[in-house]
Amino acid sequence: MVRDVRSAVDLVLCLTAAGRTTAAQCRSGEATLRAYPALADKLPLVDASRIILAGYSLGGSVALHAAALDPRASAVAAFAAFTPMRTDLVTRPSGGLRRLFETHALLPRLGFFERAPHRVPYDFDELLRAIAPRPALLHTPTRDRDANASEVDALIDRVRWARLVQHAPPTATRMGSAEVKVLVRWLEEEVAGVTPRVRDVR
Repeated sequence: MVRDVRSAVDLVLCLTAAGRTTAAQCRSGEATLRAYPALADKLPLVDASRIILAGYSLGGSVALHAAALDPRASAVAAFAAFTPMRTDLVTRPSGGLRRLFETHALLPRLGFFERAPHRVPYDFDELLRAIAPRPALLHTPTRDRDANASEVDALIDRVRWARLVQHAPPTATRMGSAEVKVLVRWLEEEVAGVTPRVRDVR
């Protein structure tokens, strides 16, 4: 999935002024626009410095992984995306690490740590450190069925930086209009630097 995100970023970069005229990867390979010339002509130019990844739940986890691994992402927003892996026991009602290595098969090798999650080689604090100092929005609802809110808060507190925004409403996991307003407001205030048009984000 992370590779898919990186391929999408490759394609988006082909919509920049440089990508449309000079980038070799935009004329061949996975990112080619040659197959869609009519579409490419209708799409606006993209600012390569404003590629922002966003996702909800599993998509949020993928966005965090992709942003940590790809410096071309200028910012990332993740909604209900994670709980610390090293304390995520498979005996929890959520299934613990089993969600990642079996249910979604996102990280199959985590199955090696099913009985010893404390030995997982990395966790979300390392991913977040790799993203810093870029802008990041972490929407962490306190009643997320797949996360332990106190452990999520403690992890974020360990890595907090100036442009990391955490929004922790007392709600369950969802991606509805209220969450979209949070994302839009963050984009306008933290990323674009313009006055927000959306006033109520709770």
